Amino acid sequence: MTPLVFINTIKPYAQASALSDGWPLAALVAVPALETGWGSLLVRDGVRTNNLFNIKGEGPAGSVFVEAYEWLPQSEWDRYKTQGVSFTFTGRRSGNRLEGRIAHRYRCYFDFTESYADFSRLLRSQPRYSPVRHAADPFVFCAALQTCGFATDPDYTRKLHDILRRRVLPVLG
Repeated sequence: MTPLVFINTIKPYAQASALSDGWPLAALVAVPALETGWGSLLVRDGVRTNNLFNIKGEGPAGSVFVEAYEWLPQSEWDRYKTQGVSFTFTGRRSGNRLEGRIAHRYRCYFDFTESYADFSRLLRSQPRYSPVRHAADPFVFCAALQTCGFATDPDYTRKLHDILRRRVLPVLG
């Protein structure tokens, strides 16, 4: 799916979420664009997940087991190792974090409305996301997501800001 098709596909759902939550529409489009690779990662192992935010766990429509990249401190990788969880290192390092591939369960939803509602619930239920909830600017919202621990990629904010500037804001205005 092209970026323009993706934006136009999720825009009504993002608008509904922006209206009900008071969060910036552009951010509610940019985050799913990055998380799903412009929609290319919505189907995992032949299952349509409708998981626009790559939220882990069991969803209303079940879950899929997917290997993904994580940037974690050595202590967290050690914890996974003691639990018998299999992972591989890529050899990349950023500060005290090492990049690795590890499999997690990711939630499946019946539709995009459920995905946006679950993202909203996650941000509202966890105290650590307070800075995100109070961000009216899409760039601040996206930066706060990383600061609050939503993503482990050290380049997450830069990638989201690039998507906002180059793809989302020119379409949404």
